[in-house]
Amino acid sequence: PNQTAEFWQKGIRQLTQAEGCADDSAWLLVVEDQTKPAFMQPPAQSKELFARDYKPGATTPDALDVLVTSKNHDVKKSRAVDGNPEAWLFALISLQTTAGLLGKGGGGGMNRGIGRMNSGYGSRPRVGWQPSTRAGMQFKRDALALLAARNTLLQQPYPYSQDGKVLLWIYPWDGTGTLALSSLDPFFIEIARRVRLCVNAEGIQAYTSGSAANFIAADQLAGNLGDPWIPITQRTNGALTVPESGLTSELLRNLIFGEGYTPAAMQHADSSAAGGWFSASVLVRGQGKTDGFHSAMIRIPARPRVALFGGGAAHDRLVGRQRGKAVRPQLESTLLRLAMVNRRNTKR
Repeated sequence: PNQTAEFWQKGIRQLTQAEGCADDSAWLLVVEDQTKPAFMQPPAQSKELFARDYKPGATTPDALDVLVTSKNHDVKKSRAVDGNPEAWLFALISLQTTAGLLGKGGGGGMNRGIGRMNSGYGSRPRVGWQPSTRAGMQFKRDALALLAARNTLLQQPYPYSQDGKVLLWIYPWDGTGTLALSSLDPFFIEIARRVRLCVNAEGIQAYTSGSAANFIAADQLAGNLGDPWIPITQRTNGALTVPESGLTSELLRNLIFGEGYTPAAMQHADSSAAGGWFSASVLVRGQGKTDGFHSAMIRIPARPRVALFGGGAAHDRLVGRQRGKAVRPQLESTLLRLAMVNRRNTKR
C-alpha cells in the first residue's frame, strides 16, 4: 500500500476505464450530463427519464445523509447550509454504502437499502482489529488483510467473479433492474439510492428518485455477502444486526470469542506480534428511526492477542475458561470497563 500518489491515480483510472468509463466523470462530484456517472451517482438512461423520475431533494449535505432526525427538533436537519464539497462527498459515501429502507422515494419507488445488511431495517457494523489509532497504519493493515482474504471470496459458496463489476455507480440504473452477485467483484462498492447532485443559483442540490428493487439481487442472503468487517450470526446465517441496546459487554465478549458468531475476516490476527485494539462501530437503525451511533475499542496487549484472535489450541482453552460461571461475569465487567462506548441517540 505504500505507493506514490501517481501510482494510485493511474490504478484508479485503469479501474474506471475497465468498467467502461473513458474519462474522470466517475470521480467528479457534479457532472452536468445526467447520462454520465458522477461520484457515487449512477447515470440516468436518458435526460428525458431523468427529468421524469428525479425530484428536488436535499439542499444541504446533512439532509442527504443517513441520520433520521426527530421531527426537526433536538437535532435539526438541513443545518449545513455552507456545506463544502467535502461535506457532500462524505454524505454521498455514507448514504450509498450504509443506507437502509426508508419510506417512499421520488418516481413512485422506495428508498432502498444496501445488500450488505441483514434486512432493510438492519445496520452495517464494522468489526475488526485496529493496530494503531493512526489512519495510515490502519489503511496499510486493512489493505494487506483484504488481499489475503480475496481468494476465499472467489471460491464457493461465494458467487463472485475475478473480473466482475467494482464501481457500481458507473452503470445506468432505472430503478427496476438488479445486478446478480455473480457479475460482481468480491470487493464491489455498491450504491443504494438513485441520486444526482446538480448546481443551481443557491449552490449544490440533490435530486433523488426511488426504485422498485434493490440494485443488488441479494435479499435472500440476509447480508451474508462476505463483507470482511461483518461477523455472521450462526443461528440465522445472516449478517450481524446490533440491537437497540448497542455494543453491550455481552455482545462484545461473544464477538471476540466467536460465541454464536462467525468472526469477521478483519478480526483475525496477522503475523505481527504487536498489541492493538479490538474495535467495533455501528449506526443502529430501526423502522423509520436511528437508535444511536455506538462504538467500542478494547485494548488487547501483545501476549493475549494470538490466543484471542489467532485460533488454535490457545484460543480454544480461553473460550472454555470464559464459559465458566465464575469467569463469565468477571469478563463482562472487565470488557465493560475497557470498552470506550460513545452514543448519540436521535429518534423519529
